[in-house]
Amino acid sequence: KYRGQASADFQNDFYGGLKEKTVAEGIDFWAPVSGPAKDLIEQLLGGIRSGLTYGGARNFKELQRKAEFVEVSTSYIHESKPRHA
Repeated sequence: KYRGQASADFQNDFYGGLKEKTVAEGIDFWAPVSGPAKDLIEQLLGGIRSGLTYGGARNFKELQRKAEFVEVSTSYIHESKPRHA
C-alpha cells in the first residue's frame, strides 16, 4: 500500500489523527507489484544520476552548492513535455 505522509491514513497511524485545524493533503492507494525491487531501484538511481548530470555535479553535496532555482514560463512547461512520435 502506498500512502503519502500527508494522507489521513498515515496521519492517523503515526500521530493518532490529524492536528487541529488541518486537513489531509496526501493520498493512499494500493499499488500493484510490477516487478523486482532491484529494477525499481536501478530506475531511481538512473534518475538521480541524470539529475546530478543536469546539475553539473558528481554528488549531492556538489549539487547543493551548484543548484539554482529558476522560475519557468507556462510555455516552457508545455514545450518540455514528452512528444508522441
